[in-house]
Amino acid sequence: MKSSFVWVAGPSGAGKDTLLRLAQEALCDDPRVYFARRLVTRPQPAWGEEYVPPEELTALEKQGRLALSWQAHGWEYALPWSALPQDGRLVVVSVSRQTLLSLRQTLGGSTILIDADAQIRRERLLARNRESTDAISERLARQVPLGPDVVDFPISNNGAVEDALTDLLTILRNLLD
Repeated sequence: MKSSFVWVAGPSGAGKDTLLRLAQEALCDDPRVYFARRLVTRPQPAWGEEYVPPEELTALEKQGRLALSWQAHGWEYALPWSALPQDGRLVVVSVSRQTLLSLRQTLGGSTILIDADAQIRRERLLARNRESTDAISERLARQVPLGPDVVDFPISNNGAVEDALTDLLTILRNLLD
C-alpha cells in the first residue's frame, strides 16, 4: 500500500518545527502517521533534522539515495528515500516552499503552508540567536510565490501556538480518515 504525503512548508520563523514537533508528540501513539527527518548540512540541526557533512550528502545523491534535495539560506537539505516509508502511513515532511510544486507533481500528496506575520517571524528568528540580524533580514526578504494550486491548507501561526496546533492536528486527522 502506497503512503500519502503531507508536505509542510512556510517561511523562516513561521513556527513549522515547533508545530511539527508538537503534532508528532500529540500523534505519537497513532501508527498511521510518520514524521520524516530530513538531512541538513547545518552543523546545529533543528528539530526534525539530522546533520550530514556536505561531502556525505553529495555521495548520497550520487548513489541515488535521495528522494529530493534543495538549498536554502546557504545550507543543503535532503530527504533520503529511506525516510519515506511506502507502507500506507501518512508521511509528514517539512520541506522548502520552493519544492512544493515539484513534489506535488512527482510524489503527489497534500500541502500545508504555515505562515506568520513578518514582525512575529522576525522576533522568533531573533530569539533563536542562530544568525546575524543581516541574515535574518535576508530570510525575511525571501519571497516564494505560491499559487492556490500549490497550497491545500494554509495555517496562520500569528497567535497562540495551541491554536495553530489545533489547526494542524485537525488537517492531519482529516487526511487519515
